[in-house]
Amino acid sequence: MLVLAVFVVFFHWAFGGLACGWDTSYCAQSQEKDTAYTGTLESEDDGVLASTAFTVAFESRLDAPRVGGFSTDETGAYCVLWAQEAVSPQAYVGDVFVARLEIPEDAADVEPSECQTSDASIPWNRTDELRDTTEFRAPFVPGAAAILVLLVGVFRPRRALFLLGSILTALTFAAVGVLWFL
Repeated sequence: MLVLAVFVVFFHWAFGGLACGWDTSYCAQSQEKDTAYTGTLESEDDGVLASTAFTVAFESRLDAPRVGGFSTDETGAYCVLWAQEAVSPQAYVGDVFVARLEIPEDAADVEPSECQTSDASIPWNRTDELRDTTEFRAPFVPGAAAILVLLVGVFRPRRALFLLGSILTALTFAAVGVLWFL
């Protein structure tokens, strides 16, 4: 049981390092929506898309549905507030790809309060800062307790220690499974 507890804790730690560790991970820089994507939305067929509702596909949300609730003004301009993404988000009108959203070169001049945002969240495990999140740290508490209890049980064998260590290991396993796979 001790080996299993160590394996689960190690797996969680290693998976945290790999989740955004590749150059093709396409994670957001953080969970904070602090980057303004601005511009004018245009399509090749219709030109400037004035007063048009659109959705956005953010790479950090993986296969989650596109984020909606955005629209252009009467001149076709938009301002979307989100975390800085590794890949430019894609705007869609209906199911038709329209354009990539860009961060303007003069981003310091953009007032974030003028931008649209969404209730959709950036997943904890799709940010470069995932190791700083509560979700990442949480399984280490029962995991470390399980390892400690089971180590004590190696030198002072007691049925209660084995039972407690097993319960803590199962709790850690369940937490890691829920966090990474559900």
